[in-house]
Amino acid sequence: MKLVREHVVDEVIGDIKTNKFKIGDDSMGIIIDSLINLYSDPIGSIVREVTSNCYDAHREKNLKIKNVIPMTSEDDSKWFHPISKNPQIEFQEENILLGVGNAFLFRDFGVGLSKRRVEEIYTLFGNSTKRDNNHQIGGFGIGAKSPFSYTDTFYIISKHNGKMFSYMLYRGNDAFHMDLLKTTDTTELNSTEVIIPIKEENSYRDIKNFVKAINKQLGYFTGLEFININEGTVREVKQANIDYETDNLAVTLEHKNSSDLSELHLMVGRVCYPLNFSMIDGQIKWRSENIPACIKFNIGELDLVPSREAIRYTEKTKEALKNKILTIQKELTAECNEELNKCDNFITWLKHSQALKENEGYRYRNSFDSVFAVKSYLAKMTSKNMQCTLHGVELSGSP
Repeated sequence: MKLVREHVVDEVIGDIKTNKFKIGDDSMGIIIDSLINLYSDPIGSIVREVTSNCYDAHREKNLKIKNVIPMTSEDDSKWFHPISKNPQIEFQEENILLGVGNAFLFRDFGVGLSKRRVEEIYTLFGNSTKRDNNHQIGGFGIGAKSPFSYTDTFYIISKHNGKMFSYMLYRGNDAFHMDLLKTTDTTELNSTEVIIPIKEENSYRDIKNFVKAINKQLGYFTGLEFININEGTVREVKQANIDYETDNLAVTLEHKNSSDLSELHLMVGRVCYPLNFSMIDGQIKWRSENIPACIKFNIGELDLVPSREAIRYTEKTKEALKNKILTIQKELTAECNEELNKCDNFITWLKHSQALKENEGYRYRNSFDSVFAVKSYLAKMTSKNMQCTLHGVELSGSP
């Protein structure tokens, strides 16, 4: 995610001494610990951040193959997996090589991480290779370390250009460490694995919460492969069955019965965020936020908090939200009118007419049993907009 930096004055007139802020070496552990503890929902943040990094790795590979961004001296396309290879999330009931029990493994098949790049990404806080463009989700240089918000130890296995590097990352008494456990040759193509051991004392609860976080955080992600999660955890992974999607909006009717996604929400780069309804301009917002739909934004269009857990409602964000809603309402009005004009079935006309009639009342009267019902509600259409011609007979108004 491209970060916009404020410009500062480089020249000072007069006898002024400038002092730069610094962090003392003995305070570094406290500062790093504070950055990691930014996450209010550790498990949800791990699922979101690590999966987003997997997606970013695939985007980076695909963009380099297409020459959108340049290859580096560490890239060798003969070690790349085909573009069709998807990121994976796996539940392991035991990892004999690492000597850990239950664990969740996040695996990408991107460009791969060299020894230099692994150590740079995981040992430098605030450092990111993603803040000069909006092709990738990350940008704050914190997400890769998010597993520390849940566990004191996790593992990285990187396969890069014929070498495999195995690392253990752990929290010490006064600092965080990353140890290179083993380097071996490999014939396998490039990939990166992040392995999060589940705490034994709360394994049942935490496994349940990891699967719940996958369903909540990754519902709109496409092309993810899940391995041994349904079988190993005895819990079902459910991704959204989107009924309607454009560049600006997605409608998922099954969400009207969801405890987490029944309200109108936001999607930024496939990541789901709640919408603070009070931040919408009163003249354009709807009577109720209980709408099974999400408003879509590209990466970089909205400001996020550094932990990426929530939207920052800056003036930029509020203006972007207002413009997007106005665009959606205009587009949906045109689409709904076209559907009404093309309506050639009396049963369909009755359903559309009922949906428009419901739009005149309060939220509890809206059943939202069709995409048209959601679209017409968002377009603020009512039964007075109901006009169509069936077999030469003009129909209008509510049934």
